[in-house]
Amino acid sequence: MNAALGRSILKRTAVLRNYSSLREIIPPNIGHAARSGDVAAESTASALSSQDVSKVVSFYRNLPKGEVEAKTAGGGPFNRYYSRYIEGENASPAPILHVIGALLVGGYSIHYFMHLKHHKHAENH
Repeated sequence: MNAALGRSILKRTAVLRNYSSLREIIPPNIGHAARSGDVAAESTASALSSQDVSKVVSFYRNLPKGEVEAKTAGGGPFNRYYSRYIEGENASPAPILHVIGALLVGGYSIHYFMHLKHHKHAENH
């Protein structure tokens, strides 16, 4: 009985997942007009779709054309951190503060969990 219930729940979640992914593709006004089934709604749906198509066309016309500039700070998080805080004109004392903060957070968490480990059976602790 539980296995059948579990399968039906999995099927429902898969259906809902697919439904939500389709909802993201179809704009809400067009989808609502097409679902209502009225004759006026069909003309509204076609009018809305032509408006939406013109918006999409104007959006793509306004996009910049040409080559994309290469990113200077690529190659992973460590290279980005190095170029942001350590390299060249951007050099600052922030990495020292970051290390101190990481040591404080790490030390406090180790101390806290060791304290809990040694006092796990004590009352009011």
